[in-house]
Amino acid sequence: MVMNARRKPKFDESVLKRSNPKETRLIMLDDRLRNGAAGYARNAMQTAKYTVATFIPICLYEQIFLPINILFFILILINLMTTTYVSSFLPVKYEFIIWISFRVLKEWSEDLRRARADGQENAKRTLVLDPNQLRAVATSSSFVSMSWGDIVVGDIVQVMNGERFPSDMVL
Repeated sequence: MVMNARRKPKFDESVLKRSNPKETRLIMLDDRLRNGAAGYARNAMQTAKYTVATFIPICLYEQIFLPINILFFILILINLMTTTYVSSFLPVKYEFIIWISFRVLKEWSEDLRRARADGQENAKRTLVLDPNQLRAVATSSSFVSMSWGDIVVGDIVQVMNGERFPSDMVL
């Protein structure tokens, strides 16, 4: 009998397909106003899961439906319905509250770490052709330093040999 190993999730190729295959995109080089009006995605990375407003509701919702937390909840219900207690040290409801608190604090610290890493990545600098000097010949003085998070579709970015650069660029 062969044990079935955990499968890797398959790549969803539908993300690569457009809803309308005949749809074309017109990107104006170094024209922030036109490209901004087209509604293209920002270049800023965001791997953080929560915002300040969504942390408590979403995190608590996720915690409630974890299997171990469902077990705690069942034990609390049993303790409420009977005169005998399933646990002897602390009432289960206090254990449950402590457990959830630790899980929420862990989730908060991980999300804070992700948000800080996003901020560091988005703050990295690169050279972008100054839109005001597009008509001039592109010289080294024509480029201005810009953070990766502020780059938009159509910006012309100068990349040197061996230099890291923002994602989603056409070379």
